[in-house]
Order: sequence, then C-alpha cells, then structure tokens
Amino acid sequence: DYFGVCSEPVIKDNVVVVYEVLEEMLDNGFPLATESNILKELIKPPTILRTVVNTITGSTITAEIQGVIDACVKLTGMPDLTLSFMNPRLLDDVSFHPCVRFKRWESERILSFIPPDGNFRLLSYHVSAQK
Repeated sequence: DYFGVCSEPVIKDNVVVVYEVLEEMLDNGFPLATESNILKELIKPPTILRTVVNTITGSTITAEIQGVIDACVKLTGMPDLTLSFMNPRLLDDVSFHPCVRFKRWESERILSFIPPDGNFRLLSYHVSAQK
C-alpha cells in the first residue's frame, strides 16, 4: 500500500523510507501505529518528484548535526581527564560544562577537565557543512 508492489528492489530503493515507517510503527518493539493512513500523514510516501530530484542531483546541499556528550562519572578521588577528537575543528557553537578548562580547548582543541560525580552534560555542539 505504501510503495505499491513490495519487492526487494523497491525496498532497496526506498530503504530510508522503509526504516522511517518501521520506526513510526514500533515503540520499544511493540506495535504502535499500523494504520497506513496515519503512517502516510507522519511520513510522506515516496513521490516521482522526490525520486527525480534525488536522481538528478545526487548530492547533499546542506547538512547539520546538533549533538551532546553526556557523561556519568563514578570515579573516586579527583581524576584529571583528557578527551581529544579526530577533527575538533568541525565542531561549531560548542557549549561546555563549567568543569572544562576552556583555555586548553582554545589553544589545543583538547578537552581537559576534572568531572563532577554523577550525570552531567560535558558539552553540546553544532556541526554544519554547506557547499
């Protein structure tokens, strides 16, 4: 009903939409929304226009990621921790927990901190790439 004929090539061509539909249908492994009319409202079925646009361009125009790093620390004493990234220059608009030594991040792009006990948000960040 969603794709017309359900076959292996159709599923391969629409794998992202199939995943989105399954994600909406299930909640923690239990069926939630299985009515096709409701699913079509939540996730629009593939159209010929979308297929043509994706086939013609085949490239991403813009991409954005907003992320966080949450930590749960259960260490004794006052450990001095260091965290480095493969490509820290990609991170834009970074917001740190007060325990992070900001000057070291500015100079070396390395997170150095003495973490508080328990759960806390170490940092939140934004990554954007435009052509």
